[in-house]
Amino acid sequence: MINYQSIIELLQSDKYVDKTKNFESFWKFRHETLVNCKSTGSSLFLKTFACFLDECIDSKEVFRNLTIGKEEEFNKHVNSYRVLYLDFSDFDAKNFDDAKEHI
Repeated sequence: MINYQSIIELLQSDKYVDKTKNFESFWKFRHETLVNCKSTGSSLFLKTFACFLDECIDSKEVFRNLTIGKEEEFNKHVNSYRVLYLDFSDFDAKNFDDAKEHI
């Protein structure tokens, strides 16, 4: 489970480096799996992306002030999807089949 409140606090801090412009590269995918991303900063990026997409949270105002908030597709995607966030580091799984077995 993602702690969205901690992500929002980070997004609102002056220490956050805005990488939300990269969200638009995912619009063409129905689902996406990223692998072998250890030590790339992808965990924070994906949690931020989940916070942007998840229909269970209202984060529009937070993201409106970032780069993605100025994009044409902003209102179409923000808080519009059911997000299933699986982090394989949370349990012992080496691949998708192992993850399914765990779930």
